[in-house]
Amino acid sequence: MTGGKETTIFNPKEDGLTIKLPGIQSPGQEGGDFTSEFMWDGMNTAGATVLPGSYFIKLSVKDQYNHVMTRVKDIQVLYIDKYLRLSIYNSAGELVQRINADSVPDAITELTVNDIAAVGKSSQTVEIQYAAGQVIKWDGKNSDGRFVQTGMYEIMLELDSGNGFKTTASKSVTVFNDESNKFISGIKIFPNPVTVNKSFTKPVNISWNPGVPGKMTIEVYNMASELVSRVNADLAGGTAQWNIDTFTGKECTGGIYMMLLHAQTSFGGTQNAMAKFAVIRK
Repeated sequence: MTGGKETTIFNPKEDGLTIKLPGIQSPGQEGGDFTSEFMWDGMNTAGATVLPGSYFIKLSVKDQYNHVMTRVKDIQVLYIDKYLRLSIYNSAGELVQRINADSVPDAITELTVNDIAAVGKSSQTVEIQYAAGQVIKWDGKNSDGRFVQTGMYEIMLELDSGNGFKTTASKSVTVFNDESNKFISGIKIFPNPVTVNKSFTKPVNISWNPGVPGKMTIEVYNMASELVSRVNADLAGGTAQWNIDTFTGKECTGGIYMMLLHAQTSFGGTQNAMAKFAVIRK
């Protein structure tokens, strides 16, 4: 028996194999319901797990008259690997990290992860939810233990629940490495929050420490990860303004916004940074 049920197939990775002898008492198992029980964990006498294949369980019982009764039962040892695996690929299709979940669900009911994620020493882990209340956490590092570079990454979940079916789900995520600040720093957004009404609108000022020559592109996203506006500025100038309007010239609604700053120097260096701010409308 395995898992409390009679079986002819045994998976040592899941449970032990119970061998029951009804109506027979053995030393150390006297009394009770006259049933002897033995347990096999799938290991051989050398302490190693046996290989998959067909095995025979030989049961021999000697009574008080030295009569020997033998029974042979066959058992099939199979290893059914159940797993939920998170694989992360960069834009070139290269695998950068792979994580196995601690628990394996029967199905992937959802794949929820923020469209924009920040990684680095000052950032929290990236949480990928695959079922209600079930998440896999990624620390933003590759298989070498280093934080990944800013860019687009593919998050892929692979599930094998052991029933012969495999399912996958994937989603693209923009990852920003906030530890790569080399030539811009001191990013500020002011006023933050900015309060506006129908008769008066203050521009939002974005500043950073002036540095090397180049160009700065600032993209503004709402909390639905929709790009609502873009501002271009001189990198060396250290400042830019946004009039709180969309690409079509309409005023943005109140709420939380994300600014993604893309800096490119005249000598080819690039850097990305991220900042949040709020708009309050009265």
